[in-house]
Amino acid sequence: MFPSVAEAGIKPQAKQIVFYSSDGYHIMLSLEAAQQDGVFLAHTVDGQIHAKEHGYLLRLVVKGTYGNNWIKWVNRVEIE
Repeated sequence: MFPSVAEAGIKPQAKQIVFYSSDGYHIMLSLEAAQQDGVFLAHTVDGQIHAKEHGYLLRLVVKGTYGNNWIKWVNRVEIE
């Protein structure tokens, strides 16, 4: 299980989290937005590991937003 934002020991001056994809795409979320229900990194769906075309190994899920926020192939996360 991945730690939550609160459990990660983020410094008080941090304002946003940037999620990077291996295809060069990235998305920034405010810390507040990243801590909302329905925002998480997924490696499985319905008990099955994501197939490569669906985001293997990690996919960012941001429920309630357009699919372009659900980036595939997350390979780096930076807290700024």
